[in-house]
Amino acid sequence: MKQILFALSFFISFHGFSQRNLTVRKNQSKIIVTAIQSLLIDTLILEDNARIIIDDNVAAFSLIAKHATIGNNVVIDGSRKTIPSNGANGQNGTDAPDYCTLPGEGKNGQNGADGTDAADIFLYFRINSIGSLRVVTDGTNGAMGGNGGSGGAGANSSPSLLSACTAKPGGSGGKGGNGGSGGRGGTLVFNYSFIDPSGHFLSNQPPLSQVQLETNGGKGSNGGIGGQTGHPGKKTSGIIDQSLNQSVPISINGSLGQNGKGGSFSKTNIKQDL
Repeated sequence: MKQILFALSFFISFHGFSQRNLTVRKNQSKIIVTAIQSLLIDTLILEDNARIIIDDNVAAFSLIAKHATIGNNVVIDGSRKTIPSNGANGQNGTDAPDYCTLPGEGKNGQNGADGTDAADIFLYFRINSIGSLRVVTDGTNGAMGGNGGSGGAGANSSPSLLSACTAKPGGSGGKGGNGGSGGRGGTLVFNYSFIDPSGHFLSNQPPLSQVQLETNGGKGSNGGIGGQTGHPGKKTSGIIDQSLNQSVPISINGSLGQNGKGGSFSKTNIKQDL
């Protein structure tokens, strides 16, 4: 923490608090893009139900406010808004085109995309007044794995004694794609002190019970279902079922894709020492 305070004092000493104010009006939102991902604010006013939303392209957001006035139900949101794509289903195998031929196997389902890591958030506030503040930076859930394709139907046995062959099994089903893993919850640091209207630190600092911090990892998603084997071919009625010593593979159902892992829960740090 001493390192953080040293870095903060170094930054302030060289740059000073900007005289710019940041105000987000009641029920309005402010989008944080890359160009303003580090803000040094003289006066911060977040009215009731105001929201600060961090763009998906911002990896980390820092906000230093010399005077902060925070209303009720205020939210600072570093969770990602882009939903990862589910894996595509595998194509079904083609049916056997003729007697004595083998069908196509089902294609494997594609893996679901992993969830996205949330933004890291660093807040340093000298608070005039506060109603309630929720800071959330959760990782997104992983995407579903695609289902495996079904195998094609096997060929019937030949009706001709001249080209006799056994009926062929259906094609094997494709494997289900793996589910995506959840994204990591963002690191969250919240340092604060209470000040009076003149900007002086209160001699008796009250506890901060009005702030809720959430940094959950995203959930891993389910793997895709394996494809079914195709229907086996039929023996031709009245014909002796013979074999020409052809090798016929054993067809199986596709296996279930693996479930994705849950995203890690990141640390939160809230301290009254700014």
